[in-house]
Amino acid sequence: MLPMFLKAFACLAPLTGAQCDNATASDWLLYDSGASYLNLPEVDNWSRLNDAQTVWRKLKLLQDPQVGDASVIVSLVDTTFADVSGAEAAPWGLASDCRGSPFSGTMQVNLLNTPFRYEAVLPDATGYKAFGSVSCQSPGLQNCSASCGGLCGFCGLGEQTVTQAELPVVDQCAFDMGVQAWVTTTTSTGTRTTLTSTLTSSVTSSTTTYLGPTSTSTTTITSLTSSTSATVTSTSTATVSITSSSTTTSTTTQVNGYYYYRFTPTQIADEGGSCCCAHAVAELYFRNCGADVDMASVSASNPGGSWQSRPPSNAVDLRLETKWRDSNRRPLILASPELMPVDSYSGGLGIGPWCYGYRGCLEGDDGGDGYYVWQVGADVGAAPRMIGSLEQEMGPWSRQTDGLRQEVLRLRGGSSMGVRPEEQEGYEYPRGPPQALGGYLTAQHAQENADEYQETINPVPAMPRRPNEIWKCYGATGTADPMSHLLEGLEKVIKGNKPEELSKSVTIHPCPLYTL
Repeated sequence: MLPMFLKAFACLAPLTGAQCDNATASDWLLYDSGASYLNLPEVDNWSRLNDAQTVWRKLKLLQDPQVGDASVIVSLVDTTFADVSGAEAAPWGLASDCRGSPFSGTMQVNLLNTPFRYEAVLPDATGYKAFGSVSCQSPGLQNCSASCGGLCGFCGLGEQTVTQAELPVVDQCAFDMGVQAWVTTTTSTGTRTTLTSTLTSSVTSSTTTYLGPTSTSTTTITSLTSSTSATVTSTSTATVSITSSSTTTSTTTQVNGYYYYRFTPTQIADEGGSCCCAHAVAELYFRNCGADVDMASVSASNPGGSWQSRPPSNAVDLRLETKWRDSNRRPLILASPELMPVDSYSGGLGIGPWCYGYRGCLEGDDGGDGYYVWQVGADVGAAPRMIGSLEQEMGPWSRQTDGLRQEVLRLRGGSSMGVRPEEQEGYEYPRGPPQALGGYLTAQHAQENADEYQETINPVPAMPRRPNEIWKCYGATGTADPMSHLLEGLEKVIKGNKPEELSKSVTIHPCPLYTL
């Protein structure tokens, strides 16, 4: 029966270079160390992500190609034949960035003189505040570039997490000729070998719809095609049968965000003490996708509060020397003219002997049916529309052990020996953001801010504290607690104890209920 089989498929004789319009394109395939690769042109195959650039020379095929295949699946992240400069490789064929305008990710692909074309899954950027698109310079979609960004924005072969893509075959003759060039056959009478492979190709389209003012939905449709088997005989004759099937899947990505946020300080540093009746915040910082949220258009209010000359707008003016202070201890309301996604927040310390809250509760509202406690990853749209709860200490930050040791020595010396302020003339006040150790917070400020604070207190034998050194309020003379808690915490860290041990006894307070 074997001779009959050979006769039936004799029409599939090997191709020759003369039979192909573009014989150069047939030199597209490389086998190396048991893997197959697509040879790329020497120029115009690169990707840039943040400050990193990757130049691509070959793309790894995730399955060995067979004669008659209509497409191949390539890895976008295998750098065996790529030159990477920077901390991470930028995937081939896609552009993305999460820093917002004017920053963007860029890429260039070149498939000229290969049997494939580039097919953008996302020709226009998608994501939050996304911008940019893919542009192709040749009619055959073989030479394309893109520049896309946003918070975060993606275009090209998919979102930033995609690792593989399909390249359709546009020159079947050159494709088959390239595969046959690597085929090794052995003449053996009556021998037949069957090779079977399954090829999964992915064609993805993406649409974005808005689900009301609080979330967006991204739908991805994937088509799975092509199961291929090849029967190869002793005379290099092959039969190829291709069957196709398709399935559709849908995934939804939700973006948590609100038009209104309510921040409530839940505990101040000296509850029940001299600062029992006020709370204050110098600055609130919102972040999303690792980037600062632009709060230039955000308005702040303090319904029911008593703030006099320190209005709520001071909490979002990007200035630590100002503050919002409310003696009625009412919430701070932040309103944005557009949806404002937030996945983390922190607070800044200010200047002066005021009572700074060091724990707070953040809630969100879409403008329709009241505030809901905020948490990343909960189900938007559930009833009731609660997004969970999140409480965090405002911080924390850390600094090096040497700096801590110097700080302890200075504070201990000033407290025990009664050093006057004028004797600290050579001391340079540290600069930088607020610092934290466990439950005890400290801040660093410029010398001019320290001078401003010094003018508000009476000289005393013991050295006065720097402004806002910890989130604990003292009287006008600065003569109360000599910072024993801070010193104890600093010394424990210097001796090797974990900072977390200082916070084990801290009580987390739930959000208070307010009727506005």
